[in-house]
Amino acid sequence: MSDYRERLATPWWWWLAVVGVVAVLGAELYTGVDLVWDLSGFAAVGVAAVALLAGLGRTRIEVSGVTLTAGRARIPVRMLGAPLVLDPDLLRHQIGPEADPTAYLMVRWWVRQAVRLDVLDPDDDTPYWIVSTRHPMELAAAVEAAKAREAAGRPQDAPAA
Repeated sequence: MSDYRERLATPWWWWLAVVGVVAVLGAELYTGVDLVWDLSGFAAVGVAAVALLAGLGRTRIEVSGVTLTAGRARIPVRMLGAPLVLDPDLLRHQIGPEADPTAYLMVRWWVRQAVRLDVLDPDDDTPYWIVSTRHPMELAAAVEAAKAREAAGRPQDAPAA
């Protein structure tokens, strides 16, 4: 059971733009020698572009049981402070001039909102996490609900009453 799940897919119009990029780059690789070589240039550019977009759009955020997963990183919610929702201006400052180089940033530049979560574990060198999300209020609420459920001693997958 998951309290919150989100996939930070790339915007749909990027996939349309890939068609134009493949056409232009494929034409640049056009050798004029043999149809097989010409098509292989288009195919190579197309495969590279699709792989890039698919890789960028695989990022997942999940609050499940008592764990927050953002990308490949996981942390128990009991180790997190209160979530702070970051609008685009606050996010820009938090990842720019005010950023701590030891913080965990799971930021996708096409997602303009995020949640900041301070790490309370004294043994963890990471001071905070910043996680991009299209639904910052829902993510913050899911983290708080998981923390409350754990504090109340309910099992990981037991729904809140």
